Amino acid sequence: RLIVSSSPILPRELVQNDLLNALTQIFSTDGHFTEIQIKHHDDPSSLRNNGLWEIYLGENSKGLVPLSRSGSGLKTVILALLSLLVIPYTEGQERRNYVFAFEELENNLHPALLRRLFAYLQNYAVNEGSTVFLTTHSSVALDFFSVSSHAQIIHVSHDGASASAKPVSAHFDHLGVISELGVKPSDLLQANGIIWVEGPSDCIYLNKWIDLFSNGE
Repeated sequence: RLIVSSSPILPRELVQNDLLNALTQIFSTDGHFTEIQIKHHDDPSSLRNNGLWEIYLGENSKGLVPLSRSGSGLKTVILALLSLLVIPYTEGQERRNYVFAFEELENNLHPALLRRLFAYLQNYAVNEGSTVFLTTHSSVALDFFSVSSHAQIIHVSHDGASASAKPVSAHFDHLGVISELGVKPSDLLQANGIIWVEGPSDCIYLNKWIDLFSNGE
């Protein structure tokens, strides 16, 4: 409706400008989208799609491509942007009044694309004054948000009877130093155990000792 309606209260620019620009910003060199259109499937020979409307995305090199022929990652990003940009407008609410919740956005997304999506979400939350909750198992998310002053990482565990949640920010007090040493925060957070050695040569000795001690296991 935002794309095709002539009503002044349904601005086309919200999709054609705001959403499209955000989509292009997140995809960066992975895809430059020039327009969003909808088309009506009116082919009588198409029993599956006849009578349905579908979203089409335009790219310079590909023309208009139907969303049904696009990757799941693109659909994930579009759904997130619809929640952030379109739903508050159609519901007539200020963005700062929203608490957004996204579950495992990393599914079907390349790590580089995921980082750009996380950056967009963080900037949105800071600029709009809204709150975003993310559930994730992604090391990309842990690495990205563990060094952010605008984010908090909470560890949720379940013992079979009840769930508990606790902030893990205390584990990241010295992440600046750790990052400078080339260690990823997620390597530490998700490790079952950590042995800290002085240098690369120690790693060689230690790995060989473990190999000998465990009979290669």
